[in-house]
Amino acid sequence: MENTKHLIITINRLNGSGGRSLGQALAERLGIAFLDKQILDDAAKELGVTRDDVNILMERKPRWWDDFLHFYSNAPIGDVRDEREVTARNVYQTQCNIMKELAAEGPCVIVGRGAFEVFREYPNTLRVFIHASENFRINRLKEKRGLSENEARELLKKNDEIREKFTQEYSGKSRYDARNYDLSIDVEKATVEQTIKLLESIVKTKL
Repeated sequence: MENTKHLIITINRLNGSGGRSLGQALAERLGIAFLDKQILDDAAKELGVTRDDVNILMERKPRWWDDFLHFYSNAPIGDVRDEREVTARNVYQTQCNIMKELAAEGPCVIVGRGAFEVFREYPNTLRVFIHASENFRINRLKEKRGLSENEARELLKKNDEIREKFTQEYSGKSRYDARNYDLSIDVEKATVEQTIKLLESIVKTKL
């Protein structure tokens, strides 16, 4: 499974940059699977919790006590025996397993979930980072969600902190480090259509 030769495009993005919408549009243009919320829903179902529970758990820093209990219960990380045992690390490992299973089925675009690191050693992977300035992202959130400038700024700050902590905790890397990606795109410098065409030109020989 881990040696799949299917094309896998991972998209990591800054909140408010439009990376998710861009990823979905790219998948539709290429005629391949788009994986985002499905991963979350499948993980919640497998763990016997709700999507909201998964989101809350993933915002937490894994505790040493979680790993201690799993070690002495002879349960591998990611294995859950009842709902009370579900931890942030369970959720992360379950999502990784689901991503790998889905990616083995065919070419796909995967947004977030630390996928850039999960598929780092896969032979046919394009790892993309979508970013933009804070002002660009604030204005986009104001327009898309009807937020005030202060509300948008606070949302970005909180979201950026949560995603960076998640990335560092589970990959040991920073999501802002360009060395983690094959391509980093500032969406202020190009339209969505221009960005999609750029990515299309790169991956069309890989399908």
